[in-house]
Amino acid sequence: MGGIGTAGRERRHYDRFNINLPLEATFEHGGSQCLLRSRSINVSAGGAFFPSTFDLRPGTFVGMRIKVPAGSLGNIFSGSEHDDVPVIIRTSCEVVHSSRAAEEESEYRLGVRFNGPMRISPAETGRTVEELLEAGAPDADV
Repeated sequence: MGGIGTAGRERRHYDRFNINLPLEATFEHGGSQCLLRSRSINVSAGGAFFPSTFDLRPGTFVGMRIKVPAGSLGNIFSGSEHDDVPVIIRTSCEVVHSSRAAEEESEYRLGVRFNGPMRISPAETGRTVEELLEAGAPDADV
């Protein structure tokens, strides 16, 4: 883990993984509802870091959808009809860090902390794990 704060204390509580996943972030900016499509630079159990064309200030709330390739989360839907489809993770986030990308003047780097519960569903159905279990799908290892 890394990330030393200004007081010299460790801020991160989870290991980060340098993984490039497609994501969508929705947020209010300038009085309008906006949608940003991007790809993660890294992800942890506590948050994500990704490029943005918007300079969002810390404290901004963001709705996030992250698409995870089929099989990447182990056997979460093992034995079901959704065994080999991508998974969508939905959660609410808060921007905790924003900085201008050095190599691209019009691009920023955003760090967000996951705030809400994570809803996991097969990409093709849009249904949550709980909904699939209620419908009689096999138990999910979450």
